[in-house]
Amino acid sequence: MTPISALFAADRPDKIIWATHDQDWYPIDYRDDNGEFVGIFEEIFSELFVTRLDLDVEIRRQPWKRSQAEVENGLADILITLPTDERRVYAETVPTPFFNIEFNLLVKKNHPKLSAIEAIKNVEDIYDTDLTLVSTYGNGWYESTVKAVGIKTEYVKTDEQQIRFLLANRADALIDFPLTMKPLLERLDTQHQLMFTETVFSRNSLHIMVSKKSMWINHQDEINAALQDMQHDPKFSASQRIQ
Repeated sequence: MTPISALFAADRPDKIIWATHDQDWYPIDYRDDNGEFVGIFEEIFSELFVTRLDLDVEIRRQPWKRSQAEVENGLADILITLPTDERRVYAETVPTPFFNIEFNLLVKKNHPKLSAIEAIKNVEDIYDTDLTLVSTYGNGWYESTVKAVGIKTEYVKTDEQQIRFLLANRADALIDFPLTMKPLLERLDTQHQLMFTETVFSRNSLHIMVSKKSMWINHQDEINAALQDMQHDPKFSASQRIQ
């Protein structure tokens, strides 16, 4: 056992359950040719909980709303997500970020308001430009940060459907993470029709959120200490990872 986990071995659980979504999110979390989920999240998760904390782990992949409900009801221990006011009601946030992301606006290259869209700096500018955005169901960050301002929004189930909404002129733009969306644009052969604006719309950190009904609620310091230790490992402290 690592020195970190040994400090807490006397009274901590020996297993942790991660509730997460069942959709591909390349290169962060996706299925390989054998149908197994791999990616950046799997690498960080395994290093943190298996190698450094010496735990048995269970990963439950299911629709995102169900994953959140399981953590809320204490049926799973953690989510890895953006902390929002809604989620803070039923879960507490481990302070050290698990992963860092930044959001940009994705829009058609021939959009009639392209010049105005490229000048957008914040949510209020989106509202003033009178745009309709598309988002996926269950996106709590979007609901609390964007929709709450009054932005007109269409909802779909998947990222691919979001892209098709833009191509069909059913929405003007979407807000997402270029690292994960650009490979999807290439797979759908739409990279020549759509573009991300250069302005970083928002920078956010994904955190481990621990269910208030979980036995792990009293052991957040252990998780945080291991994450902080990983910040000194070049493999896990690269850009967009633990910082």
